[in-house]
Amino acid sequence: MMLSTFEHESLLYILVGLITIRNGGCAFNPKTIPSYIGRWRQVSSCPASMNHAAILLNHSVLLDRRGDELLTATFRCTRDAQSFTSMTGILRRCRDTTDQCEHFSRLEWKHNICPLLPIKNAVWSSIIEQWEPKMTCPFKKAIYTGGNMSFDYDFIMAALGVPNGAGIWGLKGFLRDENSIVHVCFDVFVELIKIRRKHYPSSF
Repeated sequence: MMLSTFEHESLLYILVGLITIRNGGCAFNPKTIPSYIGRWRQVSSCPASMNHAAILLNHSVLLDRRGDELLTATFRCTRDAQSFTSMTGILRRCRDTTDQCEHFSRLEWKHNICPLLPIKNAVWSSIIEQWEPKMTCPFKKAIYTGGNMSFDYDFIMAALGVPNGAGIWGLKGFLRDENSIVHVCFDVFVELIKIRRKHYPSSF
């Protein structure tokens, strides 16, 4: 049996009404979920005593519309590397300042590091994929610039199993070359702020 246009519209209104009742009065009622935004507190190269090849030339931050700070940085790589034998991240949790920190975790990946650098949905992806030239092997002596960079803080805190990650965190990250010598090394501090973000669930 064919339904008239009026009957089609009536059924649509009934469906929308049922969805509205189910969602507490609004068919597109947003929920709020916990999330993190970051403030870059300190960005630097590692000490020269580590004999690494990355020299930070400059950096700046820009506030995006969500309240997150995006980092733009430029560094000079002073020597080539054919491959990387390990990638390490040393995570510290701080109290009120960047000089009151304690060790939290050491993350390390060994062997066959080069194919890992460009992969998606890893804890380092949101940073690594922003650099030009691309961070691939062989890693060439050049000037590298990364723009509008930010970690996926929600993903990282979930992966670490930290229910409340608000506060200052320090991360020293470095790559060792084919001779097991530190090649690229940076030391950064980020202050995480916990917020409530609007989330619009799908109704269908």
